Amino acid sequence: MKRIWMFVATLLLCTACGGGGGTDNPVAPPVNVPPAVASAAVTLAAAQIIAGTSTTATVELRAANGSVVSGRNVQWSSSATTVATVSSAGAITAVSPGSTIISASSEGQTGTATLVVLPVPVSSIAVSGVSTITAGATTQLSALLRAANGTELQGRSVAWGTSNASVATVSASGMVTAIAPGTTTISASSEGATGTATLTVLPVPVATISVSAATSITAGATTQLLALLRDANGTELQGRNVVWGTSSSSVATVSASGFVTGIAPGITTISANSEGRTGTLLLQVRSPVVGVTLTGATRVKVGDSYPYSVTARASDGSTVTRPVTWSLLNPSAGTITPSGVFTPASTGTLSIVATIDGVAWEGTAASYDWESLIASGNLYATLPADNLITSRSGSSEYPELTFVCSSTGSFVAWVSTERFVTENGIVAFSFDGGTSVAQTWLEFNNFRALGKTGTNATVKSFAVQMAGAQRFTFAFGEFRRARRSCRSG
Repeated sequence: MKRIWMFVATLLLCTACGGGGGTDNPVAPPVNVPPAVASAAVTLAAAQIIAGTSTTATVELRAANGSVVSGRNVQWSSSATTVATVSSAGAITAVSPGSTIISASSEGQTGTATLVVLPVPVSSIAVSGVSTITAGATTQLSALLRAANGTELQGRSVAWGTSNASVATVSASGMVTAIAPGTTTISASSEGATGTATLTVLPVPVATISVSAATSITAGATTQLLALLRDANGTELQGRNVVWGTSSSSVATVSASGFVTGIAPGITTISANSEGRTGTLLLQVRSPVVGVTLTGATRVKVGDSYPYSVTARASDGSTVTRPVTWSLLNPSAGTITPSGVFTPASTGTLSIVATIDGVAWEGTAASYDWESLIASGNLYATLPADNLITSRSGSSEYPELTFVCSSTGSFVAWVSTERFVTENGIVAFSFDGGTSVAQTWLEFNNFRALGKTGTNATVKSFAVQMAGAQRFTFAFGEFRRARRSCRSG
């Protein structure tokens, strides 16, 4: 122990002397060798940043014994410089959305950290496009997205919506389809931001107007006019406001609903106006019909056809032409055509109706059926003449044609009168306006009846011709007044 101590003391003494006494060679000072980098750890000030902003990265270097070492050269890098760049001092600049690995290397050791660059958030949305559209049409809207600094943003997802789908719908791409007139709000939303635009759907415009109804009425009568509105495609339009007018209110007036009243004879133009379009109707107001004469057969046969006509007169007695609607008071009595041709289907008194200017005028005709009258067994059928005949002496009556079919099958036919007789027995007759046939018939009952002469077959043939004819005419060859005796009490 004593020697060791003396050695240390001598060493210290020599060191303090700086080379004088004891030896000629001085001792070198000790060398301080820094520890090697064994690991590197990168830390980001923010692991997620928005494109266009910046952040910093730091690296911590440690030796093998875990002690922190400093003052070493560090190389920084980014795995995706299109996402973010990093400077030699660890300053990071975000370029575009995505992710990148930030690395720090020193003395062969590397540390990393993942950086996520987020898109610039949407701050505002402006919806642009037309503000009005007609029902049934379509239009494309667009949404302009901007960041807080006003920069326009692209490639963002946009959700479209409508506040009233019964007015208009909108597709996922912003295509709007107008459904019905009204107002709706179209919205575009993205990343929590929303932009809106008010859309008004207008009715399809009126392109044409046509006015329909009767083109003539009588003074004092009324009629309802109708205005048919169509668009440019010819589609009928409903629910539009129509304004009615007349060019001469002294001839006819028209109400707000198109109800026309005839005032006095003349012509006026009725107009219907809507959305700048006009339709017109030329209306004639006529003098009212005060009298109608029905012309045609007063006696008709079942199954045959008879034409009828009317003569209409105004209050001043003048003949006027009017449309006529024909009908039967009892439709089961037969048929009548639009031109007035009547075919009876049953016997009896039938009423024929001619409607003029909404007023019904009636005429009657007596219908008979030979087939039901002339049958087997005892039958007595009498057919009075249609026309009143007058003799030279001024007496008038309707002669009667009578047929009798006995139970034995024999036929008898005669013409009887009350006031006329023929002294020569001559009767002229024809069927349906054909050739007139003059025959001498048997006179009996004091010359007031003339019987068809001939065999039973001849009389029967005559009856068959009579039954088949639509009109049978007969005349007497000579008349004289029948002498009547006056008896008292």
